[in-house]
Amino acid sequence: MSSIIAYVHLRFPIGFAKKEFENFAKKFKKSIHILTIDDFSNPEWIVDLNTLNVIASEISWHASVEAVDPNGFSIDDFRFATQ
Repeated sequence: MSSIIAYVHLRFPIGFAKKEFENFAKKFKKSIHILTIDDFSNPEWIVDLNTLNVIASEISWHASVEAVDPNGFSIDDFRFATQ
């Protein structure tokens, strides 16, 4: 069992918490948007790069598809690529 229960980004008010710790994560929902998920390693997340460029032009997605595929990546992949 992993000891990681959540990831929180310091530059953006977003975080990801394991569902079994949802009650703990609720304590932070006033200042951070927390998404609860089952598994940090499941490649269920996508990023529409065109939309990202429109809504957050200061963010430049420069990860290779091999590192983080915008059409399917896990939160673990995303954390590794952005740390």
